[in-house]
Amino acid sequence: KIIRQTTSNAVLDFDNWDIDFLTDYILHVHHRYLKKALPEIKEQTTKFLEEHRKKFPELGELENIIDPFIKEIPPHMQREEEIFFPYIKQIHHAHKHRESYAKLLIRTLRKPIEEVMLKEHEATGSNLNRLRMITNNYIPPHKACITHKVTFAKLKELDNDLVQHIHLESNILFPKAIKMEQELLQDK
Repeated sequence: KIIRQTTSNAVLDFDNWDIDFLTDYILHVHHRYLKKALPEIKEQTTKFLEEHRKKFPELGELENIIDPFIKEIPPHMQREEEIFFPYIKQIHHAHKHRESYAKLLIRTLRKPIEEVMLKEHEATGSNLNRLRMITNNYIPPHKACITHKVTFAKLKELDNDLVQHIHLESNILFPKAIKMEQELLQDK
């Protein structure tokens, strides 16, 4: 079954959300979705390929894309949940309340964000582009069976989630957190 429905970004004004709320949103919407969906997608893709590999040999590369998602995304999310997000919330609290100890908290978020998180986001984006090419943008062939249609729908759902997830982190959350760090360092 397809479980995720997305809301138009035009309705959700992520740019103006409080950073704590945005962090919680990413955790409770995107991370929760991925933890549930990735194993299901792996299972669905494996089942699909077992039945369709001979008829659609070009889709064999799906395994080469899904397997890295299964292996790389969970540790990425774990780093966010255990290191980056708690730190961002701590910096936000110190910034919001103009805490005198705020400068002591600063660990410079920019370097690990640029060297680790954004590079991993780029790799995920490259894999999504490959996935789109292989699946013809998730459009099953004419007269495709239900397994084919469900597999492509689940892959498209994953794509939609990851695109929004990466956008929220790379373009909104991380830049806001880095800006807060800079402002705290400039406070006297």
